[in-house]
Amino acid sequence: MKAIRTAPILKLAAKALYHTRLIHPLSVTAGYVRRHAAFQILTYHRVNDERDPFFPSILTNTFKRHMAYVARAYRVLTVEELVER
Repeated sequence: MKAIRTAPILKLAAKALYHTRLIHPLSVTAGYVRRHAAFQILTYHRVNDERDPFFPSILTNTFKRHMAYVARAYRVLTVEELVER
């Protein structure tokens, strides 16, 4: 009996999903079907206004804008709330 090579089939299926623009709706649907909730955790390194060329950082004003957007667009939880869930 001949073994089925799944790698080319998977590549073809992935290309088809990508080019038909079905990958996004399927991934969104898969996210809702999960048994466990998924949480995104943001991490920022080096937030300051020093403008060090050797250790680049994000400016504090930019960080404030990012956090304002996150607060408007998403439900933000503390680590303690996340652990409780």
